[in-house]
Amino acid sequence: NKEYEKALHQYNQAIDTSPSGPHSHVYYSNRAAAYCYLAQYDAASADCITSIGLNPTYEKAHARLGLSLFFRGEYEKAVSAYTKSLELDPKNKASFSYLKKAKARLAEQQEAEEESCRVEEEREKHRRRIEWMGRQQQYQQQHRQQHRQQQQYTDGIAEEEEADKEVEEGSLGDETGIASTGLASIVTNDDDHGDNEMEAAAGTEEHHTSSLPGQQAFDPFVTTDE
Repeated sequence: NKEYEKALHQYNQAIDTSPSGPHSHVYYSNRAAAYCYLAQYDAASADCITSIGLNPTYEKAHARLGLSLFFRGEYEKAVSAYTKSLELDPKNKASFSYLKKAKARLAEQQEAEEESCRVEEEREKHRRRIEWMGRQQQYQQQHRQQHRQQQQYTDGIAEEEEADKEVEEGSLGDETGIASTGLASIVTNDDDHGDNEMEAAAGTEEHHTSSLPGQQAFDPFVTTDE
């Protein structure tokens, strides 16, 4: 590590001295290699991009860019960088080896992403299904509650009508009883009053007849000639 740190220091001085000179793309590419060995992959990628910008056909810059991207987990970009490296130098065994690795990692990454998408879709479907079932259950509860309320309302009306009918029948019975009793009393009183008057008249006549002195009762079938 100390050697790579020392190399890093030297490339820093060279870049400070000639940031865009005819050999600057080499300085940036070599510093990128030092960054890779020090596991500073972000800095390595940045230097490789700068080197390629200064000299797009510099193969080592593409290869080192592929390496830094590979360890950053950006396998699709790493495949692209290694493919370009092999176009410029088909005999580069390191680039060919890491290209295969990058493609394999990319396939695994894509498969994992697809699986993650499928799992997420299933979770979303399950969540929507749960929500739908919840809404259905809530609707059924509301429907049952409305039905109970309607039934209670109907039963209440029936009970009120039955109570009103009983009250009406009771009132009618009381009125009929009073009328019958009153009429019977009137008829009975009138009969008694008539009988009393007749008895009183008969008694008066008898008293009047018997009260005449020396007068006998007239018998039309008895004839007395004197």
